[in-house]
Amino acid sequence: MKWQILVCLCTILIRASGKSIKIIGGQNADIAEFPFMVAFRYASNNKIFCGGTIVSRWNILTAAHCLFDERLPYDHINIYTGITCTISTSGLIHEVNRVDFHPLFTNKKNKQEMYIYDIAVVTIKERFEFNRYQNKAMLPENNLEYDAGIIVGWGMTNYPLGCISNQLQQATMQISHNDYCSQWFPFKLHPEQFCAYQGVGIGAW
Repeated sequence: MKWQILVCLCTILIRASGKSIKIIGGQNADIAEFPFMVAFRYASNNKIFCGGTIVSRWNILTAAHCLFDERLPYDHINIYTGITCTISTSGLIHEVNRVDFHPLFTNKKNKQEMYIYDIAVVTIKERFEFNRYQNKAMLPENNLEYDAGIIVGWGMTNYPLGCISNQLQQATMQISHNDYCSQWFPFKLHPEQFCAYQGVGIGAW
C-alpha cells in the first residue's frame, strides 16, 4: 500500500472554535521522522497555536484560518523547526516575511463554507537550510483515495478527557471517499477537500 503524508489539508477535521490540530489516539513521533513539521508560536509566551509543513526552501503550507486574523506585520509570531516537544526552545527560529491566502478563502464558519480553500502559503525571511531535522515534505502527485496516510501534530492523548501531549504525535489514517465522510461531518465536504478515518478515538480535532 502506498503511504502518503496528510499535510495541512487535514485541517478539514479541525473544529471551528480552535486553531491547533490536536492528534487524538496517536503515538509519539520524532521530528527526525517528520522534519517538514513546523510550529507557529506567539513570541510573547512561546505558545504553539498552529502547525505547518515545509514545502520549499522559502515556503510553508498551513491553514489559512491560522493566520487570517493575526495582525500585520506578523512580528509577534515565531516559526520553530526541528522540535519534537512543545516546551522545547532549542529548535531553529524563522520569521514571517509574508502570507498569501487562497483568494477564495472567507474564514466563514457556516455549513457550506467551513474550511473550503483553507490554505495559506507562508514565505520566510531567510531560507531553510535542509538537514535531518528541517526538510521539505514530498507532496503526493496521485489521487490519494483509499490510500493510507499519516497525520502529524501536537495534541491530546485521547478525547475528551485526555491530557495535551508535549510530544509530537502521529496517527495512521485511511483516506476515504467524501460521500462516506459527509454523513459524519456537520459541514459540507467539497471536491477540493478530502477526509480520512481510522477508528473511534483516533483522528484530528
